[in-house]
Amino acid sequence: MKSYLLPILLLVGLQGLTAQRIVPLMEQPQLHDPHRSPVVSARAVCGEPDLEGIERIVAGEQGTIKIDLDTVGLGSDLTDYRCTGCATARYGTATLSGDTVLYTPNADVQQGLDTLGLYVCSPGGVCSDTVQLVILVQRPGRTIELGNRLIQPGANDTVTVPLDELPGGAVCRTIAGCAGNDYGGRSQLSYFTRAFGQGNSFVYEASNYGGTDEVCVRVCNEYGLCDTYRTSLTVDRPSVELPFFDDFSYAGVRPEVALWQDEDVLINRNYGVLPPSIGVATFDAIDFNGQSYTGGSNRVAQPRDYLTSSSVNLAGKSGTVLSFYLQPKGLGNRPEVQDSFLVQFLDPSGEWNTVFAVSGRPTTESNTVINPFTGYLIDVATEYQYDGFQFRFLNLSTEYGAVDNWHLDYVKLSNTSTSLITQDLALVEAPFRLVAPYTSLPVRHLQAAGQVLLADSIYLKLWNHRADVTPVTASTYRVENLGEPAFSSEAGLLPSSYFGQDNGIAPASAEVRRATFEQLPTYQQIRAFLFGLDPEEDYRLLTTYDLTVATEDAAFAPGIVRNNRASELTVLDDYFAYDDGSAEVAIEGQSGNVIVQRYTAYVADQLTGIRLRIPRGLGGLGDQNINFVVYGAGEEGMPGELLYSTEAPVLYAEDYYRDSLQAFTSYALEEAVELGVGDFYVGWRQPVANRSLPVGFDRNNQPVGVQFFDAGAGWQELGGATRGAIMIRPLLAGAEVRPTSTEKIDVITHIFDVFPNPTSETLNIRPLETVNIADLSYRLFAASGQLVRADRGSTVVNMATLLSGVYLLECRIGARTSRHKIVRR
Repeated sequence: MKSYLLPILLLVGLQGLTAQRIVPLMEQPQLHDPHRSPVVSARAVCGEPDLEGIERIVAGEQGTIKIDLDTVGLGSDLTDYRCTGCATARYGTATLSGDTVLYTPNADVQQGLDTLGLYVCSPGGVCSDTVQLVILVQRPGRTIELGNRLIQPGANDTVTVPLDELPGGAVCRTIAGCAGNDYGGRSQLSYFTRAFGQGNSFVYEASNYGGTDEVCVRVCNEYGLCDTYRTSLTVDRPSVELPFFDDFSYAGVRPEVALWQDEDVLINRNYGVLPPSIGVATFDAIDFNGQSYTGGSNRVAQPRDYLTSSSVNLAGKSGTVLSFYLQPKGLGNRPEVQDSFLVQFLDPSGEWNTVFAVSGRPTTESNTVINPFTGYLIDVATEYQYDGFQFRFLNLSTEYGAVDNWHLDYVKLSNTSTSLITQDLALVEAPFRLVAPYTSLPVRHLQAAGQVLLADSIYLKLWNHRADVTPVTASTYRVENLGEPAFSSEAGLLPSSYFGQDNGIAPASAEVRRATFEQLPTYQQIRAFLFGLDPEEDYRLLTTYDLTVATEDAAFAPGIVRNNRASELTVLDDYFAYDDGSAEVAIEGQSGNVIVQRYTAYVADQLTGIRLRIPRGLGGLGDQNINFVVYGAGEEGMPGELLYSTEAPVLYAEDYYRDSLQAFTSYALEEAVELGVGDFYVGWRQPVANRSLPVGFDRNNQPVGVQFFDAGAGWQELGGATRGAIMIRPLLAGAEVRPTSTEKIDVITHIFDVFPNPTSETLNIRPLETVNIADLSYRLFAASGQLVRADRGSTVVNMATLLSGVYLLECRIGARTSRHKIVRR
């Protein structure tokens, strides 16, 4: 793709080009693992020692040192060279041959300094000035083998390193992969456990990549004598058997460890459009830790993300075929012709061979084009039919960041199911939210608006991978409240008067069924529950689709059944949002321009804060501030009077919340803005700066007619080729403004115990001191950063209806907060 610093997308004619632009993200914070320990600080890193004026000779070698003496006035017939200290050298044997010193270190030397004086005299007895020669004698540096250790993928191990035996003691140390190490893992980490001088033991955090890694701890003394302690660690990954299948329909952002060795790709439900199964693996130019790759150029495409399979036993497995589906761009950034996607096979000699390649899209293709997922088949040749076979996907990109996107889905390696046909019927998209166009709003506004803010159209989207019309044996939708008061409402999906009496799904394709919310048989029950809620409280309601398909081959792989179930959350909280919490790209305004998003208050309220997603960019934003603006309603649906403006520093939530994922930064207004019933507009003015402020842009949700910009010629609607939701959220009366300064919150990690962890049903919160349980509150966030549970006065978290994966639990008593990584099995 072209450099993103150039205009990428024409949003609103020529003026729109100068007003705002869509840019790729430069990071994926949900891939950042805050639990990976940092390298211990205060370590002394070894560099080159300052040995100016010193000749260094290692034991076992002979030094030949020519001395440059000042012989001016002594004549030319000089043969009487003399040495003081040669006969008494302590650490070796020094002899003089003319103007050259020959020095042989003692065999048992450890380290020492011999100082010699060299001069020459003429036949008349006139002698030159003495030149002092300092010889540093050292034993050779040693490599101490600490042996091999077996470690499981993703596990940690502490390696004990003996105290150094360097003459004079160590003054520095380094830890790194050993020279010549060809281990293929990229996400492993090694770090010292204690500060320098307190021991050199280290922790090794393994990647998921099978093979043997080598870690070298190098310690050196002040004269540059270094010893190396080498440890090898073998990540144990036995071969898996056919069939190999992954449709990425599980929760979490990383690939399934049992199947894949790399962690580079992002597992998500946001970037792909109508995938063969819900969930895709997205390739870009962001590494396993969520940071943009470095290196390469804008002209030559470089390997970026890898997705390498576990070793597979193909011995005697003739007729094996690899199949997969691939989509360029989706809702992300378009790969262009110089970018490509490869498939490689590992042969028995250890060489990777490219067996498939596809280039990106031409620049003449409109950004509005969404290329569908395309299925591919690759025969596995006889030469690859051995125990230990591996295959891998990788993308080549000329850029940095969340660019040149490829979305992979429905990977299958089998010698029995060798076509794109699989005995599977899959959901491809999450169910409906109960409200629209907002993804979140306060209960009081929903109830005042009545029917207006309830969802209208709802969808059931399926992909039948079978070769025949496949009937849905049983199916339900269920809407349930995740807290108090208890509520659950469910009915069938197919056959039905709303999604169709025909419960047969057409073969080998995607099928989309549409209905209206009002058509559901439990609509009135759900509506009555919503409009009977306490308007001052917050709620989370979960909508779940669940299918049973008798003709599926559930024994083929876990994903066959897993992709029959999907859920979506409706948030009723004290803020408005159009977005789902996940940014696919970012939007930037140009200097002096204003961008706003419209919201409608259905009851009088107060604006107390603003929350927005600020993605990081390459090079940073300098010292610019955010200029927030709030407008009242004007004529013809446009912004009117400026109600409020303020400046605030740019703060990244990840800097203050090490466990944040796609976190938002919250800003409290110094004075609340009174909101009457009607429209109001919240946004920002881009100051004059070298780099514009990026704000998260959610392409999965596309509200219409609510975004506006002013480039100096009056307000215009923000439209054009790309639509989405600006990730800026007005916080209303009663909203908790999550602090964005470490001075405002006391973060403690040991005020609660949470157990059992991992869990599949319930999670218990146990305070470690006497507290008033009524003052306890908790919030549970999914890996996407989405809030999925929240309650007050309760010590039990219901995890049973959540998808498996990693969650973040935030517990709070007053100003004290603790955060816990929770694993849902």
